[in-house]
Order: sequence, then structure tokens, then C-alpha cells
Amino acid sequence: MYYMMILLLLSGMLDKTQENTIFQSYMASNAQYYQSPLGFFRHFILDKNGLNHKAFNLKTKWRCADY
Repeated sequence: MYYMMILLLLSGMLDKTQENTIFQSYMASNAQYYQSPLGFFRHFILDKNGLNHKAFNLKTKWRCADY
């Protein structure tokens, strides 16, 4: 039941975003400022130094540049 509701929501959202070119351009420009937390072999990129050595920090990992 929940699976079908999620599929309906996703398909409706996909239909609306495919038609909206302004939304697509905002998403593309926003994607430039964030880095994927995954490395080359799809492992999480961990901090190399500092207090949280070999830790994954979601708050700071994705941010690449300030707007």
C-alpha cells in the first residue's frame, strides 16, 4: 500500500519536473556547489585530519563553495 503511494507521488513529481525548465536550470546551477560524498569506488569520502579523523560529517562534506 505504501509502496504504491510512493510510486504515485514520484511519478507525479517526475511529470511536473520534466515540464518545468526553470526548475531544471535551478537544480543544475545548485548542483555545481555541492560535491558528492562518494569516492571513485562508491565508498564514502572520510575526513583525513582534524578531530574527526576517519569520520563522515554530513554537515560539511557536501558543501564545496559559498554562494
